[in-house]
Amino acid sequence: MGYHLHLIAVPEAGLREDGVWLAELFDASWNSEEEPPDAVEMVIQKDFFALDHLLCGAEKHDIGPWLPASLVIFGGRPVYHPEYPDPYVLLASDEVRVAAGFLEATAFEELWAVSGAGLAAAWGWPEEKVAEIFARYYADLRETYARAAAEGRVMAKNFAF
Repeated sequence: MGYHLHLIAVPEAGLREDGVWLAELFDASWNSEEEPPDAVEMVIQKDFFALDHLLCGAEKHDIGPWLPASLVIFGGRPVYHPEYPDPYVLLASDEVRVAAGFLEATAFEELWAVSGAGLAAAWGWPEEKVAEIFARYYADLRETYARAAAEGRVMAKNFAF
């Protein structure tokens, strides 16, 4: 599976706050050959820490975990599986709406202007190439959260290391 963040927007009525159920949800999604037509999900390979840095800036601890930028990647409450040390994370539907609002109201270029040069330098690639990669991530996050918010869904997150 690798090192990734997997997001699945779950209808609130169908959600079970149970680590075993969440493990089955993510396993079924990962192993499925076809995505259901109503699926709202996204996988970010390896770059989710850098994406969080882009969204929150270098001084994340100064903005607080309750502000919209902090909700997108790492925000939510933990739900533990009885056999796994790392929790799943659930972002409530009202928090999904706040995160979606932040993504819709904030231009990628604005975020890139604050943190982009540092991210590009860390990658060692031309800044334009790194900006293209993160712009795609941002567009995908914006679409994923917008759909989840419009449908009143909860965001389930699985950080796989």
